[in-house]
Amino acid sequence: MLATGQVIIRGTVAELTATAREQVWSATTSGPAPEGMVVSALAEAASMRYRIVSPRPPRPDTVPETPSLEEGYVVLGSRHGLMASPRAARPSAASSRRAP
Repeated sequence: MLATGQVIIRGTVAELTATAREQVWSATTSGPAPEGMVVSALAEAASMRYRIVSPRPPRPDTVPETPSLEEGYVVLGSRHGLMASPRAARPSAASSRRAP
């Protein structure tokens, strides 16, 4: 994996995927997305199923998941400052409103 022209990790797909071990969770909710870096969202009947990257379970009802290659990239990118932090990735409603 390259970052700003420098190799930040060299290894197999399995090694890259393993960097996200114990940091990938899923949650199904009809409310707002859980805290953390949302990697995917899938609409279900009356709810959304999220896959989240976070060092800790973002909510008590989240379920640990086996990481994918994409989630390995997210973890490594976050460690090397290549991605926004989970809180910065989703602005709050207050910060997204503009004054008239």
